[in-house]
Amino acid sequence: MEELPYLKTIVKGAGLVLIGTIISKFLSFVYRIFIARYFGVEEYGIFSMALALLSFFMIIVLLGLPQGITRYVSYYKSKGSEAKVKGTILDSFKLSLIVSVILAFLLFLISDTIAFYLFHDTTGKITTLIRIMSLSLPFFSLFMLSTSASVGFKKIEHRVYTEYISQNLLKFVFTVFFGLIGLGVFGIGLAWTLAIILTSFLSLYLLNKTFPLIKKTIKSHPMKKELLHFSMPLLFAGFLGTIVSYTDTVMLGFFTTPKEVGIYNAALPIAQLLMVPSALLSSLLLPVLSEMYAKKKTLAIKKIYKTITRWSFYLSFPLLVTILFFSQQILIVTFGEIYIKGSTALIILSMGFFLNFTLIHVVNVMSLMKKTTKVLHLSIVAAFTNFLLNLFLIPVWNIEGAATASFTSYLIIFILSLIWINKNLHMFPLEFAYVKSILAGCFAGFSIFFIKDIFYLNFFFAIVLSLLLLIIYVFILLFFKSFLKEDIEIILSIEKRTGINLERIKKLLR
Repeated sequence: MEELPYLKTIVKGAGLVLIGTIISKFLSFVYRIFIARYFGVEEYGIFSMALALLSFFMIIVLLGLPQGITRYVSYYKSKGSEAKVKGTILDSFKLSLIVSVILAFLLFLISDTIAFYLFHDTTGKITTLIRIMSLSLPFFSLFMLSTSASVGFKKIEHRVYTEYISQNLLKFVFTVFFGLIGLGVFGIGLAWTLAIILTSFLSLYLLNKTFPLIKKTIKSHPMKKELLHFSMPLLFAGFLGTIVSYTDTVMLGFFTTPKEVGIYNAALPIAQLLMVPSALLSSLLLPVLSEMYAKKKTLAIKKIYKTITRWSFYLSFPLLVTILFFSQQILIVTFGEIYIKGSTALIILSMGFFLNFTLIHVVNVMSLMKKTTKVLHLSIVAAFTNFLLNLFLIPVWNIEGAATASFTSYLIIFILSLIWINKNLHMFPLEFAYVKSILAGCFAGFSIFFIKDIFYLNFFFAIVLSLLLLIIYVFILLFFKSFLKEDIEIILSIEKRTGINLERIKKLLR
């Protein structure tokens, strides 16, 4: 099986990313919970609105280059062309820095106008946040591009050290410090900006250790034209994807109050956890597939895609079940009882983000095949749908309307992506194994639901219940032999990587 070495590479990288992702999500959650609980629901809503606005500018300054830099670094490295590798990295830096400096200056100047007309800000708090956070844009571009280049070199640990751990840790530590000394909203923005600046220097340092950018013996081959041709559709796709991700927050800020935005943004990060398994397995998928594509291993690409999609489903479905059964309890335990109003929105959002179990991988395959315009087309449909639905549903259903708009957008992309992958790779990724997983998840969910009342509602017992649900889910999958031959190979790779004896599991799988 020619795809097995590549599966093992992905599993090896995913193991490291798993640790980094757990730490990252924990720090990110604690960071948001601290702001939401310490500063209050309205201040948290103000921060969420400023962050949503800044995200549109953050995606623009990247010019769609992160995926391009990962692809071309990996591709030309496998071809042995150091000149083109260096040109890819340096030209990406130059292009993004020019745009980011201009946009940072522009955003700083017009921040008060935007805050007033878009969010009806009369306190000046949103303006203050936008101005401080706008200063991070040039450093953000360097950070994202350097980590993307490191992924192209298959140095996924660089992303773990910087994006997953250092940045989140610094944001939390600085926010706590500035909050305790009484800087208020100003402290939140300052902490955000300082964390990105420091992390950008760290990411550049790690990249330079892997591939010395200042080494004069390697001449840089011009790559601007090729990069822009590949990345510009991704820029528009990324911008439209940001519309899908943040339009709900921005339009909630326009139609409602910061308090409603704060409640919605308590549900949002919890629902986004459903994207973690797909992002985890996708972390090394693009560079690995690029190498396979260069060697014309089409059949192996198909098998890799189906296996990774299936495991994304296996890992994310029990989390979806947990949220469906315990949405109110999750919000109370994490953000506090005042945020319980967002429980329905949490359920709706979770169903939408769950669909990313295949969507992220389809986008990777599209990028691999240089079908970036197809990514753009999907994004246009989703963004247009999301905007119109938010426009009509938020005034009627409030935060539930925003959640419904996001769910519908993701559902449309999900259906269209399945049609595309079936047409271009002549395969339908959904298999009978998914039915067994759904039945196992539902049975586990009902089992926990009927015993939940014997536990006192706190963080510790919430973790206990979640782990119990996961154990029941996995046991049922193993009992009914739901795993395929490729899944067994992944288990073998995990065993070799971790040193954990999984002999009993392997016997059940067989």
